[in-house]
Amino acid sequence: MNESTILRKHKLSLIPLEQKGPQDFLLVVEPEGNAPLSVIGKGKGTVTFPMEKFGNAKEKTKTDSCGEPFQSYRYRTKQAVESPFALVGNRPTSLMIHWIPFQSETKKFKECKSPKKNFELSSFEVRTDPSSSGETYFFAEWNSPEKRQFLDLEKKLGDKVYDQHAPDCGQKNYSIQWVGKWSEKGCQALLKASVDCDGMGYKKGSFGKPLGKIVIQEKGQKEEWIIFEASGYEGDAFLGILTGSKKQKVDFYVYSGC
Repeated sequence: MNESTILRKHKLSLIPLEQKGPQDFLLVVEPEGNAPLSVIGKGKGTVTFPMEKFGNAKEKTKTDSCGEPFQSYRYRTKQAVESPFALVGNRPTSLMIHWIPFQSETKKFKECKSPKKNFELSSFEVRTDPSSSGETYFFAEWNSPEKRQFLDLEKKLGDKVYDQHAPDCGQKNYSIQWVGKWSEKGCQALLKASVDCDGMGYKKGSFGKPLGKIVIQEKGQKEEWIIFEASGYEGDAFLGILTGSKKQKVDFYVYSGC
């Protein structure tokens, strides 16, 4: 994810990781050059753990690369850490960065109201920021009557449904997706998308559940990026939304596929 003003100023970037153990990671994209890598950990201030290549054999990841699993060397940190991201480049001491994973809640949350008549809620994921702000974020999707009908037929007919009852792909609003902030007063959408029958919505991709927050600070500047699971047209992605700024910034980072 590379839309951070602070990171770009220092020619730094973030790449996703696949965690294999408490101290072991695989890269799911190839970083440019030979810049140092460090895992972004949990906590306050600066929490980064240098990564070193471990072993000489590449391993298959769960990430697709043009029909084949992407392969990566294994990297290891000296301390146990849980994180989905690594920082690429030399971090100046003035720059602070850390990761805050969101928490699942056992309590039942008030569901978001449907944004369109006859569209029914099909997915609703809520996670809470455990830091001092305590804010709650959500992902919601509503299906149109046409999509609900198609899904019912798919359960009965399986793959034959595409021959006998192909969906109407001329309809743009086959489903509607929102991600945003949740409160008892209602759901505040930070980003909305209409999804077609091929599952293509925002930038030909789709949204998913809230995952956590990346906090970046330097000399009076502060960025808080809310990270959501996502998928691109050809593969996996992350969605980052910068909050608290006058102008909302979105980073839709597709990291797999061709």
